[in-house]
Amino acid sequence: MSGIIAVMVTNAGVIFVIRPLAHVNVIVMQIVQAIRFATQQTNVRIYFALVIREYLITHVLIVVLMILIIIT
Repeated sequence: MSGIIAVMVTNAGVIFVIRPLAHVNVIVMQIVQAIRFATQQTNVRIYFALVIREYLITHVLIVVLMILIIIT
């Protein structure tokens, strides 16, 4: 069950944080399922953040949110 460990829904879209320890095929399958789920919603943007370490999840999310603020 190690794959997407955090799903963060914000006004900018849906952010998926994915563990790199999972197998590539499992990650791809989960990304496809997540895209299928997110595209069912209206006006949803999908951003994928790769977490290098589990204890850096909050920092990665902060960086992704800063990038989203810069993009939008």
